[in-house]
Amino acid sequence: MLSQCFSTHSLLARAMRRAYLRHFAAFLMATIPLSVSLPSIVAASTAREWTVLIFMNGKNDLEEFAIEDFQELAEVGSTDQISFVVQLGRPLRRPGAQSALNQLYGGWSGARRYLVSKGDAPAPGKELAIVGDGDAVNMGDPLTLTRFLQWGKQAYPAKRYAVVIWNHGQGYRLVSTSQPPAKVVAAFERATPATSSVGHRAVSHDGDTGSIIFNADVRAAVATAFGTGLDLIGFDACLMATMETAYELRTSAKLMVASEELEPGHGWDYTRVAKRLTEHPTQSNVDLAKGLVRSYAETYGDSGNTTLSAIDLMQVERLAEEWSRLSNALLIDRDDLFPHVVSARAGRGAYDSPRNPVTIDLIGFLAALERRLPDGSTARAHAKTAQDLAAALVVDNYTSKR
Repeated sequence: MLSQCFSTHSLLARAMRRAYLRHFAAFLMATIPLSVSLPSIVAASTAREWTVLIFMNGKNDLEEFAIEDFQELAEVGSTDQISFVVQLGRPLRRPGAQSALNQLYGGWSGARRYLVSKGDAPAPGKELAIVGDGDAVNMGDPLTLTRFLQWGKQAYPAKRYAVVIWNHGQGYRLVSTSQPPAKVVAAFERATPATSSVGHRAVSHDGDTGSIIFNADVRAAVATAFGTGLDLIGFDACLMATMETAYELRTSAKLMVASEELEPGHGWDYTRVAKRLTEHPTQSNVDLAKGLVRSYAETYGDSGNTTLSAIDLMQVERLAEEWSRLSNALLIDRDDLFPHVVSARAGRGAYDSPRNPVTIDLIGFLAALERRLPDGSTARAHAKTAQDLAAALVVDNYTSKR
């Protein structure tokens, strides 16, 4: 399975489905304000080089990994040039539960904010702020994300900003039959049909409330806090490196780092990440993106069926336009060209297969399609151009061999 760039399944199908949905769907499915107890924070007279805002939603079955990643980050900690700011969520404690997690660091629930320093722990009294009303904080609510980003930017001004969303990721999969219909309806109501992802396209699941933050809401939260000025957005979550996610965020950030495939529970190694950044605080946006990918590669090597890609979001629009031209060319001669599309799709493995049979590697699919289309055809020319544009988006990429 190639994993050179990022995945896709729906953009081409969406362009075609008006005329050919039955065939292509089978083959190319490739406000409640928060109250915050704020300490007295005085902004630094000179902005730091980077502020990294990590929305670490451990309010689910990933709590142990959230604690572990916080500890990894604290092995390095913030410096006078780098601020590592975390909003950590932990789940409600069930009556009678006696697990070690329920006792760790006081077993608190809800969400708390930290400026992570070397040697810190997410213990009571160490936090900068307790978010919301005690343990009743919904980290699957886009407003919770928005307010964290706004607060972090104001409290820790920097020359550049990175945002990491930490949790379960669903990429651009189809709507699950177990998804509560009301949540799907709400997502459609919030989204702008012409530009937004809806349905099961989400990240940051809150196990206490069942809520998730849809991709359209991530875009809106980032836009509210940063306008178009966010330097990098990262997803320490599964399956988020899709063309559709990149298209959603194309005006929100300059770079995106995410995985095409499932991530191991351990996710990113934050000690490696923090060490790379603090040792080279003036590094460029691209160097930070590459460092995240390289750190992931060092962590997992050639095992775990792992991937991570750094994508240039500022070029996504061009690829989307060429993708539409390819779609139109295939539609014009669909009777002759459809078998080639079927053949190219059949040769591509899916990510999170067999549970998620719809998300395939984009560059690999385009390369296979180009080889099969007739020489000199308009469709073949567009397939080649789209392939080149997709490859040009890749700042760096890592794929394990097994």
